[in-house]
Amino acid sequence: MKRRNINIIYTLFASATVLLAACHKQEPPSGSLQIFQTDDFDRGDFSKPLADGEKIYTNVVMAFVVKDGDGDVYSLWTGEKNSDYREEFRRVSEGQAQDTNHVELNSKGFAMTKTDDRFVCKAYYGDPGEYTATLVGRNIYDKGTSYEQMTHTKSNIVVVDSTAILFHPDASKTDYRFTFSVPTSIYTRYAQLSGFKIQPYFKKAQYDANRAAVKMYIQAGVASIWYNGAELPKHDRGYYVWEVDLTKEQKLTVKARSEGFERTYTVLPVLEWK
Repeated sequence: MKRRNINIIYTLFASATVLLAACHKQEPPSGSLQIFQTDDFDRGDFSKPLADGEKIYTNVVMAFVVKDGDGDVYSLWTGEKNSDYREEFRRVSEGQAQDTNHVELNSKGFAMTKTDDRFVCKAYYGDPGEYTATLVGRNIYDKGTSYEQMTHTKSNIVVVDSTAILFHPDASKTDYRFTFSVPTSIYTRYAQLSGFKIQPYFKKAQYDANRAAVKMYIQAGVASIWYNGAELPKHDRGYYVWEVDLTKEQKLTVKARSEGFERTYTVLPVLEWK
C-alpha cells in the first residue's frame, strides 16, 4: 500500500512537471509584412496592401505593417543601404520585455510601434532599386533573459525615382531656374511659363551679342541634365554647366534616376529693351 502511494505521488509530480513545462514553453511569434500607402493606413483601410512588384516612389513615406503579429517586439529592415538585415544587427529589445518600441542604438532596423493591436512603422526609400525587406519579431521570456525569434522576408519591393525637375541652387528663389555666369547683368531676369517653359529676359542692348555665348549653372537634384543627346558637364560644387546660344529656342531634358522618367524644358530667350 505504501509503495502504491509513492507511485501515485511520483506520477502526480511527473504530470505536474510536464504541465508546468508546457505552460512555460517558449515559442517564436508569428507575423508577416505588408506595405500600405500612408493615407490608406491612416484611414484604417487595410484592404489595399501593395502587391508584389507594385512600384513605390523614392522619398514617399510608406506604412510597414505586421500582419497577424502576436509577438512582444518587432523591427523592420528595409533592405536599403544602412538598413540591410544582417545577423550581427538583429538585436531587438533583448533586455526590455515591456518596451515594444525598443531597438538598440547599434541596430540598423526601425522599431515598430504597437498601435490599435498592429505593429507599424513609417519609412521611405531614398534610392531606386529592387529591395528585400526583413521583419524580425521576438517573444521575450524570463524578464528579458531569454527570447524566441522569427524572421520574415518580403522581396520584390520595386522603388523608382521619377523626379525630373530643374530648380535654382538658391531654394529661396523659387521662380528662378538658372544662375548666369555670363552675362552677369543684374538686369537679366527669368520667368517660369506653363508647359515646362523657361523664359530669360535680357534688358540691355549690349547683351544682345552675349546671348550667343551664355554660360549658366543649373541644378536638378539627383536627376541628370541633358542637352542635344549628351549629359551636361558638372561643376565641382554639383551644379551642371550649360554653355549655349540663347539667340534661339533651346531644349533641356532632365532625366530621373529610373529609366523612362524624364521631362523636357523649353528655354525661350527674349531681348527686352529698357
